Amino acid sequence: LIDNRKYAERIMVDLTNIMGTETGSYVIIVGSEGIASHNQWADEAVKWQQENFPNLKFLGKLPVGEDRNATYRNVNKLLSEHPELQGIVCFGSESGPGVGRALKENSQRRDIAVVAACTPNVCRDDIKSGYIKELLLWDPADAGVLQTYIAPLVLQGRQDEIKPGMR
Repeated sequence: LIDNRKYAERIMVDLTNIMGTETGSYVIIVGSEGIASHNQWADEAVKWQQENFPNLKFLGKLPVGEDRNATYRNVNKLLSEHPELQGIVCFGSESGPGVGRALKENSQRRDIAVVAACTPNVCRDDIKSGYIKELLLWDPADAGVLQTYIAPLVLQGRQDEIKPGMR
């Protein structure tokens, strides 16, 4: 439905643009170690960062179990251990609200660049208040059209006709 490498790279391009520096530190929040897409995106994002901004410091993946309260607790801990933290990428859909809450309660930390994979309705208040700088998702309508096109091919045993970038 999406190009995982390009999606991860876009997240990192936007994060580094918002951070405004080629140095500093960031963390990537994933739903869990077992969510393949989150971990693939994280791995591709780190790979891109290492190739393009080698002086940025990746502090690691933070698995939170798709739980905004766990995100909140873990981000609070992270902020106390790494007050120099400059960037957070959220790949879990529940991470954004947890990050926003933690930043609000930590001396109003609006200086951290946060890019989240989250819907606007869920993160609306954090976007408006500046705790989340950007949301980045793919178009679900395009994904639905593609699924509708691919389903008959699969049912007819014509999977070999399914190619990256097809429409």
